[in-house]
Amino acid sequence: MTLSNRLYNLTESTKENARFYAFLLLPSITLSLFWLLNYLFLKIDIANAITHIPGISGTLAGFLFTFLGIFIALPSNKFIDTLRRNGYMKVIYNTLIIGIICLLTAMAMGVFGIAPKIVITIFIVGLSETYLSTYYLYKVSKLSLLSK
Repeated sequence: MTLSNRLYNLTESTKENARFYAFLLLPSITLSLFWLLNYLFLKIDIANAITHIPGISGTLAGFLFTFLGIFIALPSNKFIDTLRRNGYMKVIYNTLIIGIICLLTAMAMGVFGIAPKIVITIFIVGLSETYLSTYYLYKVSKLSLLSK
């Protein structure tokens, strides 16, 4: 096996692992960037931000519950069956469940004003899972329509 083949295989393997663990990778990157930027530049007023988190979290959790219903109700076709067989529907469900749990937790903690920095951290994880779920909903519904 040549060096270029090995590099290609390594690249494809890395992409596949990034797709399979995106529900852990994206929140980690987002949190790291947020807290780094907040420490260096942003200086967010946490007391002011915490007042808005319960409402936003509740709305986003509602979107994720809707996405979950849409994914459950998708028609069974070759594309969806392939996603299930290869484990990608499990990745999508993990993304949705983690997002829902984080957003509902941030909402409850935000209402009672418990540990504002932890609330913001949990909210950002839920927000990144919402972004990822939106991407999955777009891609799966678009490609599912093309499949018979």
